[in-house]
Amino acid sequence: ERKKAIESLRISEENYRQLFNQAIDGIFIATPDGQKVDVNESGCKMLEYSLEELQNNFRVILANEDSAQEVERVAKEILAGRKIINERQLRTKSGNLIDVEVTTQRLSDGRIQKLVRNITERKKADQVVLQTQQELQALLNTSDNSRKALLSVIEDQKEIEEALRKSEKSFRSLFENITQGFALHKIILD
Repeated sequence: ERKKAIESLRISEENYRQLFNQAIDGIFIATPDGQKVDVNESGCKMLEYSLEELQNNFRVILANEDSAQEVERVAKEILAGRKIINERQLRTKSGNLIDVEVTTQRLSDGRIQKLVRNITERKKADQVVLQTQQELQALLNTSDNSRKALLSVIEDQKEIEEALRKSEKSFRSLFENITQGFALHKIILD
């Protein structure tokens, strides 16, 4: 029975380790004091650090730039069993900044787990979409202004045509009601 239990535990641990290391997101699991850290291969690869470097400098590498009060508030929420999801930037070992989404929660055994997803490409795509929307809005505004200008020109044209019609009507009325002689001559020169 004991050998079966030990074998089952070994198999379970192998399955856990395999899933842990095959995850696409970085997984960081630490004791509440941050002394003992377990990191999967994706976390090491994402941040460009070795497992030993992450285990020895976990707090420094994943340090928040938030105020001490904010860190304390988040810690209280995590210890109360809440899951915290936020976006931030992390610096890789080579110095590059990457955008990440971090999901932090307390595990049933008291350890703290951080799932870190690299969202740099998504952020870039969001930026392109935002820029495209702004350009489209500018084109729509230009189009709307052009439409308004064209409508204004058409209205002006209608007013001019109406004024010309009235002027012609007044001239025709004056010409037909004149009591004295009137002659219109056209001079042709060749």
